[in-house]
Amino acid sequence: MRTLQKKRWELDFEDLKSQIKPNTKAIMVNSPHNPTGFTFSSEEANQLIEICAANNIILFFDEAYRYGEYSSDQQFSYFGDNSTHAHYDKILSLNVLSKAFGLGGLRIGWTVCQNADLKAKMDKFKDYTTICSSTPSEYLAELAVLNYKPIVGSNLNYVKQNKVLLSQIFEQFKEHLSWIEPESGPIGFAKLNDSCSVGSEVFCERVLNGCGVLLLPSTVYSFGDRYFRVGFGRKDTKLAVDAVTKFLEQNPQVFQK
Repeated sequence: MRTLQKKRWELDFEDLKSQIKPNTKAIMVNSPHNPTGFTFSSEEANQLIEICAANNIILFFDEAYRYGEYSSDQQFSYFGDNSTHAHYDKILSLNVLSKAFGLGGLRIGWTVCQNADLKAKMDKFKDYTTICSSTPSEYLAELAVLNYKPIVGSNLNYVKQNKVLLSQIFEQFKEHLSWIEPESGPIGFAKLNDSCSVGSEVFCERVLNGCGVLLLPSTVYSFGDRYFRVGFGRKDTKLAVDAVTKFLEQNPQVFQK
């Protein structure tokens, strides 16, 4: 998977198709996307499904940031539920409680799959590795799913508020920093502009040492050294925004070698 930076992050479908080989077994993607916040439209999702169907390969769709969409028109059914997407049953959808639900400590997730053979293989592997999850975790997970609207709604409000706060950094330091605002989720992928003469690894290290805020350089994603990932899903995000703002104001040399 590769993303192109235009007015929004996009999946380069032609590049994707060119990388499919005779021995390709699966394509793995995630939406809302980590780290860019790109979110598939229904049309883009169907285009991806059609590519997999044409090559008879599995589509593994990581939807861990589902329910982090900023508007309801971005939400549609799980990709593994092929009743609402281009008909193809070799699709696996994955979701967890650790992102939009904010319940990572339960260590619970699930898959959606319409293919009986794939499901049987996953069940067998699950039995071989962990057999079952913690019963208290399963009970709490069920309560969370049954009451998901107020839970994810509250967490999403924090994300939206924090995105506004974070945007102020990119406005104040627009000479050196920029970003395409994420379409969904609590993660964005920011860019070091040409005026910044250091790479993302150096920049992130300086910010960490200077004010204690952790950013993730794009080298981690094998995407060059000019971008960094920023997360803004916590209640205390304002503390981090204030700390970074103060550090950059007092240390303009952080952008230069």
